[in-house]
Amino acid sequence: MPPRYILKVDNVSNTYYETVGFKKVAKPVLESVSFDMLKGQIIGLVGESGSGKSTLAKCILGVIDYTGTITLDTKNPQMVFQDSTSSLNPSMTVERILEEPLIIRGGMTKGERMKKVEEALDAVGLSMEYAKSKPGELSGGQRQRVCIAAAVISEPELVILDEPVSALDVTIQAQILELLAKLRKKYNLSYLFISHDLNVVYQLCDYVLVMRRGKVVEQGYIDKVYNHPEHEYTKALLEASELIIKSGEN
Repeated sequence: MPPRYILKVDNVSNTYYETVGFKKVAKPVLESVSFDMLKGQIIGLVGESGSGKSTLAKCILGVIDYTGTITLDTKNPQMVFQDSTSSLNPSMTVERILEEPLIIRGGMTKGERMKKVEEALDAVGLSMEYAKSKPGELSGGQRQRVCIAAAVISEPELVILDEPVSALDVTIQAQILELLAKLRKKYNLSYLFISHDLNVVYQLCDYVLVMRRGKVVEQGYIDKVYNHPEHEYTKALLEASELIIKSGEN
């Protein structure tokens, strides 16, 4: 059976226009980005701030315009953001936040929706005791678990995670990464995992794209890129990572 590509990005570019004096000047954000994602794959997208990572995610989700071609062989891709506080409606309970997409989709009774809410909470390691809580009553790690539950409750095949652990302390980071790995297996998910932290990407991802100034300067399977980087920018990024130095010495 041939491999199934859940996402294909071909020669995608994005430009915004900045007013300088009386003229509008084109500022490229993405330049000819191309890559493919297999079903079940976890691709890490790394690069410094302003390299175009989040813009690429928005293009894939159809939030902003682009040139080139993006082919999604799946419906209902979901996104988990870095800031769980702004991602969750502070006036809603956790139960209502998770129920909302099910209400919009329709076709389920209240009892069926509540069962799905309980299943989603259980999947991210939270009990129904948290269902009546509001986001402000939860810790940062708990809020991010709710954000992940809100993504998986819609039964997507592709989840885009934009710096989902960077606002958390190291211990909670490890717990969330372990949770994401577990959910990948449980639901056969594909992840596009955006991060500036190469150590985090190494722990979770099997393939990596390195972005600089809107371009993918290097891509490949994680061990190859991390232990045998070809581009000078990739080498510079890896120099700051103690984990990768150790990995390369083994």
